[in-house]
Amino acid sequence: MANGSPKQHQLEAKRKRLTWILGVSGLCVLFYVLGAWQHTAAPTNLAQSITKVACDVSKFAGVSSNPSSESAILDFNSHHQIQINNTDSVNEIPPCDMSYKVSGLDEVAGGVVEKWPARAFAVPPRIRSGSIPGINAEKFKEDNDLWKDRVAHYKNIISPLTQGRFRNIMDMNAQLGGFAAALVKYPVWVMNVVPANSNPDTLGVIYERGFIGSYQDWCEAVSTYPRTYDLIHAGGVFSIYQDRCDITHILLEMDRILRPEGTVIFRDTVEVLVKIQTITNGMRWKSQIMDHESGPFNPEKILVAVKTYWTGKAKQKQQ
Repeated sequence: MANGSPKQHQLEAKRKRLTWILGVSGLCVLFYVLGAWQHTAAPTNLAQSITKVACDVSKFAGVSSNPSSESAILDFNSHHQIQINNTDSVNEIPPCDMSYKVSGLDEVAGGVVEKWPARAFAVPPRIRSGSIPGINAEKFKEDNDLWKDRVAHYKNIISPLTQGRFRNIMDMNAQLGGFAAALVKYPVWVMNVVPANSNPDTLGVIYERGFIGSYQDWCEAVSTYPRTYDLIHAGGVFSIYQDRCDITHILLEMDRILRPEGTVIFRDTVEVLVKIQTITNGMRWKSQIMDHESGPFNPEKILVAVKTYWTGKAKQKQQ
């Protein structure tokens, strides 16, 4: 046969693969020998060099280091250029002091935080120091009061909130973490999400309040398992993203991470909520638009949606 048998093709492929492996191995050996020859004029102690590099890097990062030997000098322009004195012992490894002493709490953090659970409601150090533009202690306390009123309203319109049916909760636009703080007395766990490129960036405030949180671009998928959350709170999220991406994709991602019979609370303008409701009806969610907790004259409304549990119809057997 002109093209050869399959067995011959297999032997030829094995021969080429073996030749490639031998060639790469030979190049590796060649470069190793060249490198060893290059450093024959100044033999190096590998263990000592590595320790010195670690100490110098820690010093560069702001951690004090006191190596007992000054023979190794790290050149940051070329980290391969390490000079070692021939008098150094092969077995001596200079100690690296990784201790870091600070003059005060302000050097490593914004300031002192309160003990839990008072920490959840105390003014965070970042706000006290004025690090968050437009947010001061007075506005922070107003935000706490606002969320206490909102959660009290949620208890009236969502009865399962006080019955222990919600364990895992996500706040898609956590801002200062007021929703999580208002739920401290309930046996729930809240993931506080700060939308990417938020201004101001409040994730640090959430951490200082003792809560967990993360960044998320809601035009992209969420790094979590399906059916993770029992309750999702979306306050103003769709007003932020309606001009950035298709809100249908956001709702489909919410459907993925929400368990069956889970609840979503949307807060937005009527126009946005009507768009959301149109899409969620197609997703077989049950929803209802309600007035703001302050009354019907507030332009912001609330949409409460429940993801129903449903399965596809069984195919009928053809007779």
